[in-house]
Amino acid sequence: MSREALYLVRVGRHACFDRVVFDINGPAQAGFFVRYVPVVRADGAGDPIPVAGAAALEVVVLAPPLGFDEQGHQPGSTPARTGDYFYTPAELAGWRTLRAVRFAGFFEGQCTFAVGVRGKLPMWAFSVLDSANQIRRIVVDIAHQWPT
Repeated sequence: MSREALYLVRVGRHACFDRVVFDINGPAQAGFFVRYVPVVRADGAGDPIPVAGAAALEVVVLAPPLGFDEQGHQPGSTPARTGDYFYTPAELAGWRTLRAVRFAGFFEGQCTFAVGVRGKLPMWAFSVLDSANQIRRIVVDIAHQWPT
């Protein structure tokens, strides 16, 4: 578990997969898990967090969100609230796999996200350190199709 803040969620398109990246403000290791679920539920309360797409990925990052960490709140930025969209279906229109990314809340130092995808396609997740900037990244890649 990291004590450093998860401060940025971003997406990217690649030739064979779509990507979601979670940036943590420091080099320390941060645990995570990613799995397909029937519905992602809000951390703590358990309320459903629906997302567009035929399948939902639950992504849990073991780091507190910005503003609820020990580093303090950065001026001019507001922590996400449960249910907030990071990327809406309209913003991801035309993407091969990704459909939406929503914040499903935080509880006891971990953040949960709902990632809507086109279907239960192969996915893989890994952690990488950007040593130049001392940023830990949790990366989730979702394939555009099953391998042939």
